[in-house]
Order: sequence, then structure tokens, then C-alpha cells
Amino acid sequence: MTATEDYLLISWYSYDPQYNSVIFVLDKHTHHYNKTVFLDGNPHIGGIVYDSVNQNIWIANDVHGGKHARVSVIALSTLERYQLHEEKKSITYMQTIELTELSRASFIGYKENDLFVGDFSQRHEGRLNKYGIDQKGKINATSIRKIRLLDDTPEPIPIPQKIQRVTFYKDTILLSQSFGKQHSKILIYKDTKDDYFLKKDVMKEIEVPSYMAQIYASGSSLYVLFESAAQRFRNEFDVEKVDRVLQLDLSMIGEGS
Repeated sequence: MTATEDYLLISWYSYDPQYNSVIFVLDKHTHHYNKTVFLDGNPHIGGIVYDSVNQNIWIANDVHGGKHARVSVIALSTLERYQLHEEKKSITYMQTIELTELSRASFIGYKENDLFVGDFSQRHEGRLNKYGIDQKGKINATSIRKIRLLDDTPEPIPIPQKIQRVTFYKDTILLSQSFGKQHSKILIYKDTKDDYFLKKDVMKEIEVPSYMAQIYASGSSLYVLFESAAQRFRNEFDVEKVDRVLQLDLSMIGEGS
């Protein structure tokens, strides 16, 4: 999930290969559904972010069975013009690139004209690499910063099952933590170094309902999406259903606090 000046974009994928992955486009101001954008094939879209400088949309676009992380970028103008009933094909990408330093793109983030791509392929260590976006709105496969996320939590649960998404607000890094029917958490860290322990270095924790799926910071708002209202949870009466995108006020964090 990400937000542009006028739209809220929600990525969706299916485990059934007969269905394309898609982006649902909602009007950011009225909250009304606008349209559905078809992507090429059915990649696991591990994240979607908006590059406000170049007005492009980046997606984590890993191929099933691929050896390396892969991301693609779509021009916002292309998305605005796209109409499935007229074009009858998937949307066109500006660039698709393999990032050979990472085995997969588990999630992506954006901050100040830089793209961050995360890989949780290791059991108790995650990586978050930073890639500079050039004047054409594209990146190359060599990262300019490497962040490690180290597991010092007592639960014997691998990092990939603990951390799903990343976003940035001012001088902080926000990670979404969600597993099972336990309450989800938003973990907040000061963006001052390249090695972070999940428990020891956390600056603040915000508890939210279970099955949090995506977070995205835009301005002073944090958009939060849950999967608890999905069909597979509808008959589980002990799961609290959240079938709306929540908009939280990030000013409660405080600048630099």
C-alpha cells in the first residue's frame, strides 16, 4: 500500500497462477474505488511505494523461482491513463531490474529519493539495502547503504514471520510486526546507524489488532492495512476483523524523540 498526492494504491496478489497480480486504485480524498490495474503475471508483490520526486510507483516484483530480488517502476502518468477495458493488457513498466545483492524483495520502502529493498531470507537476520534513484527515475543494481536487522527477541520465530513492511517518517524507521492471532505491533527506530536489534534498539512500540499486513507513512499520516477480513479468517470468531484502511496520526511520535 502506498499513497500519491491523489490516490491510495493497494497491491494484491493470488497464489492461483491463473490470476494476475493487481493494484487497486482508490481516490485519496473521497475514498471511492477508482479502478484496477493489472500487472504482468502474478508476482508476489512484497511492497509498493511512491517516489514523490519523480512521480513514479515502485513495486517489489519477484518472479516465482527467481534467484534474485526484482523491482519494477511504473510512471504515475501511465497509471492514471491506464484503462483495462480499453487496453486489455497489463500495465507497462518503465524499468525492471534484478538486484543481485539480495535473494528476494520481501518488502520495499522509500525516503528522500532513495529506494530501500529488504530481504528476510536468513532465519534470524534481515537486510535492508538502499539504492539511489537517478534523474531519470531509475536505479542500478549496486546499493549505496546496507542496514542489518538482527533478531534478539526471545520468541523462536524467524524474522520473515515477524517483520512484514518498512516505512520512514522524519528521522525514524517504522517496521510492521505481525504473526498469528497475537496483537500486531508497529516498531519505531531512530534512523542513525546500520545495525539494529529488533528488541534492544526499539524506540517505541504501538500495539494494533492482529493480522496487520501493510503500513505506509505519508506526510504526518500512517496508513495501516489489515488482512483479518480476508475470506480465510471470516469463520474464525476469535479474530478481530478490520476491513478498512486506517489512517493514524504520526505526530505522536515527536520529531527526534
